[in-house]
Amino acid sequence: MDRSIRVKTIDLVIFSLFIAVFKIRLIPQVIQQITKIFLLLFVVLFLNKKIKFKCYMNFIFLMSLFMIVSSVFGYVDGTTKLINIANSILYVICINCIWLVCKYCKEKNCLQLLIRDLFYIDSIYCVLSLISMFVFGHSANGTEIMYIFGSKFMTSYYFIFWITLFRIRNQEKIDNNGIYKFYYFLLVILVLYICKWLYCTTAMVATLFLFIEQFIPKRLKVILFNRASIITSVLLAGMIPICINTVLANKNVQHIIVDILHKSSNITGRKVVFVNLIGNVIKKRPWFGYGYGNSAVHQLINENIDNAQNGLMEQIVNYGVIGGILFCIMIFMSMPSAYKGNKQNALYTALYVMIICSIVEISYNFIFYFIIILIANFNDNSNRVYGNKI
Repeated sequence: MDRSIRVKTIDLVIFSLFIAVFKIRLIPQVIQQITKIFLLLFVVLFLNKKIKFKCYMNFIFLMSLFMIVSSVFGYVDGTTKLINIANSILYVICINCIWLVCKYCKEKNCLQLLIRDLFYIDSIYCVLSLISMFVFGHSANGTEIMYIFGSKFMTSYYFIFWITLFRIRNQEKIDNNGIYKFYYFLLVILVLYICKWLYCTTAMVATLFLFIEQFIPKRLKVILFNRASIITSVLLAGMIPICINTVLANKNVQHIIVDILHKSSNITGRKVVFVNLIGNVIKKRPWFGYGYGNSAVHQLINENIDNAQNGLMEQIVNYGVIGGILFCIMIFMSMPSAYKGNKQNALYTALYVMIICSIVEISYNFIFYFIIILIANFNDNSNRVYGNKI
């Protein structure tokens, strides 16, 4: 009886956390925030009774705490608003609640339940997103249409996360059963089509990695899914703005962007941001950044663009070089020291998809943190997530 009650409670906690983190964007912002606060309060009260204090002390907590520090400095210097400090606190609470809920499920041997619940709630998000897509249509302009749970970019990430969760739940069947592998490929094609329909070219290209990964030899996966390779990929993706002129001068790159992807040679206005990012923005506040929710890129570079258009550079703009370093260390510390077999393929593949997207998008979002934190809690190669379903 006690087990049954506990499972029902953790179900509610997982659902509440997901809804708090991924807000319903079509309702008034005040209601969004009130709902978020109440749901987070429920999650925090549950965790306060269940989690030991030592679980709070981790590198994700230290990294996220610096976000608040940076925002306070930004407010003092006038680069961000007081409300953004409050929002940064909520942001940090969300990240740490994700960590603590995953940690709790690991300690209680119910990681399978966590994956199941995330799959169910994300499935609901995807279905409602599809409905809103048909209602509101689509546009090549990423900020022109807001779907029920976010922009076209965020909507694409829900589907990428959904197919990742599907694969985790059915990993052994996909590896050993041709029919399930066929189903998986059909789902990848579905997600590719959705990204194409949304005009989300970056997510579409990155999603191809979900298909390609199935044919990568294990020896190469040992290299790709090593934490040194992952952090190197994060750094290389973040360096694109620094060497953008050299990259775009390459004829092969121009051919891919213009002739294959049918995008403008300035990558939809991002070149202007990338060229001016270091000198006009980061250089003015290099160490602590401008704080959470700032409008530095909008004010100093381009009034039509609100962010750095690159995942790692956005971290540096917001939280400075120190914040960027802490972010990279957090990723590095979350990874196991070596590749541990097929059971983690889905999470590592999704991580690479988000890294690829980060080249020209802000993909280091809550879904990215879910992936990182899931990897951190599965890094002991435990079979608990693949055991009997709860």
